Amino acid sequence: MSSKFTEWEHDPTDLDGQQERADARREHAKVVADNSDDDIVWLLSGLRGRRCVRRQLRDAGVSLGQIGSSFHSNYGQMCFQEGLRVRGLQLFSSITRLLASGEIPLESFQLLMKESDE
Repeated sequence: MSSKFTEWEHDPTDLDGQQERADARREHAKVVADNSDDDIVWLLSGLRGRRCVRRQLRDAGVSLGQIGSSFHSNYGQMCFQEGLRVRGLQLFSSITRLLASGEIPLESFQLLMKESDE
């Protein structure tokens, strides 16, 4: 058997190794989050990207200015719509967070709200 531990093996006495793995996971999560934010900023910088974002929000029932309900009399359909709605709310939340931090210019957000999909 190898002396290196795999992801599934755990040595409770290896505190340094545990700290290194925790640091690596945090760093990886930060890189993924930064890339996601950069992608949203890039999408909103162009007409085609804003159109895609608007479509995603509309399909999720999250219109700019109002948030719709995912209620449906069919339980399965309601669950499906709620899943879409959650993703739409997460996207909208990211957009507003990046707008508040100044990473997304106000003009890009205003265009997102004014432009149409036609």
